[in-house]
Formats: sequence, structure tokens, C-alpha cells
Amino acid sequence: MSSRLLVESWRSFLSEGREEDTIPKIGVVTTTKNPSNLNEWLSYHKNAGVDKILLFFDDIDNDIDNVRISHMYEGVHTFKSNKSVKGTHYNRQIANCQRGINILTEMGCKWVFHIDDDELIYSKSKEKIGESITRELITSDTHAIRLQNYENLRMNREYKNYNYFKDENVFVERGLYAYGGIEVGGGKTAMNTNYSHFLYPDGVHFFKHMTESINNHISKDLIILHYPHNVYERFIDKCSTRGNTTCPWGVYKKIYEMVRDGKPDKELKETYRKNIIYNSDRIQELSKLGREIFKFEMEDQLFINS
Repeated sequence: MSSRLLVESWRSFLSEGREEDTIPKIGVVTTTKNPSNLNEWLSYHKNAGVDKILLFFDDIDNDIDNVRISHMYEGVHTFKSNKSVKGTHYNRQIANCQRGINILTEMGCKWVFHIDDDELIYSKSKEKIGESITRELITSDTHAIRLQNYENLRMNREYKNYNYFKDENVFVERGLYAYGGIEVGGGKTAMNTNYSHFLYPDGVHFFKHMTESINNHISKDLIILHYPHNVYERFIDKCSTRGNTTCPWGVYKKIYEMVRDGKPDKELKETYRKNIIYNSDRIQELSKLGREIFKFEMEDQLFINS
């Protein structure tokens, strides 16, 4: 081999090495129970550049089919949620998040997202998550990346055999929920594992630093697509079991009271339809309020096993 070819080969090797080193490994941890469309959720995030996914099943004995789906994917690991944790499911989520951070840090993940099974991490520029983070030139002293929530506006009127990831595509920015038009803080954060010894979960989806104010980077590209009303049956179950203890507002409370009072399913569906399902007029009203209406076509994404 000539000296010139040797130099070119060496430069190529070094370039490849630097490229691999500059793209950080991405980890995701979630607590789940009877997820509606887990195959699509896993497939989407693997294609979006997530290297490791930890699933903590809250009722693993009755979720065997979804455990089997999980094992179809490389880099996906399943665990049994710690039921010994006192309190609500939120307390178990926090405990699972902390355990997941420790595991993913050991696995070499640089950024760890704690999201739900009805949420997608999305790049507006349609880049891989790690590539998007790299392009934003996030400084080394950044503790966490903050992502804004975009809430799904349910358009489909179907109740059963419904795949919300594929059948819904309209979102509104800044956490404006459908129930009662209440604007919440919204958003999620991804933690920098270089600071895993100093950061701890602050509630379900945020982090705090033990000794100083947390240094958040607000992402300009990555957002969270949230499907809060996904499947009718799951939504009704969520309202009836949590009710006004954790969601004391809007249609959550209304449906909780209807379930408590034994209202028929037909009446529940009508309430759900009036409060949750949107139409073009209601979307125009949101747009006039200055909210960005964002469309996401799942058909544009590649699926591994769909």
C-alpha cells in the first residue's frame, strides 16, 4: 500500500471513530401497564435512534403478550415494577425511573429520557435523536434537555380497534389539554448521565440537582408528541381508578363521577365524544389563540415490525 493510501485509510478510520464518539447513546425508561400499541411505540423509538429502552411492567403477569413483543427488539429490556413502593403509581414511576437511570448509565447512555407509553420523542428536523442533540451543540455543563409537549387533538370517532399512533396526526403546542382548555406546564426532560450522582427525579418527568439549580437546555428541535386520550377503554379505566384524587378537573372528574354513579356506557361515550373528539371549528379556535397546530404523519416513519 502506498504512503498516500495509508494516510487516506488512517484519516478515514479516525473520522469514523470521531463520528461514532460524537453521537451520544440514547436511553429511554418507562413504566407501563397494558399498553395499547406497544409494537408501534418501540418500533418508532428504535428507528428514531434510541439505543436502549427499559420497560417496567406494572402488572407483568397479565401483560405477557407485550413482554413477548418487547423481546422482539434489540436493546429493549423488561423489568417487573417494584410494587413494594408505597403510594400511587406515580411513586412507582419515580422509583423505576431512578433504577432505570442507574442501569442505563452503566450501559453507556449519555442522555436518558423518562417518558410514558403514549408519548413519542420527535425531531422536527426528522433527524435521529442523538444527531439532533449533537447538532444543537449542547454544552458539557448542561444537566438536562427540556422538551416541550405537543398534545394530540383527537379527531377519530372510533372506540375499538383503534391505533392512535397511526390514526391521529393533529397536535397543539404548549400543553393545552382538551379537557376544559387547561394549560399545564407540560414537557419532559432528558438527563445527562455525566451528572447521575447529583441529579434525582423531581416528580415523574423532571430532575433536580442536589446542590445547585439545574441547568436546563431548551431544545429547539426535539419535542414530545403526547396522545393523552388514546384508547377509549383505557381512558375510562384511567378516570374511574384515579378519579378526582389525582386529576380533579375537566372531563377526568366528570367521567369519574359518572362511573362512580353507575352511568351507562352509552352516556359515557357521548360525554367522551363531546369533550375529547375535536373538529375543524375547534381547531380553528385554538389556532386563533396563538397555539401552533402541528401535524405529524406516522406514515412518514419507518417501522421495523408493524
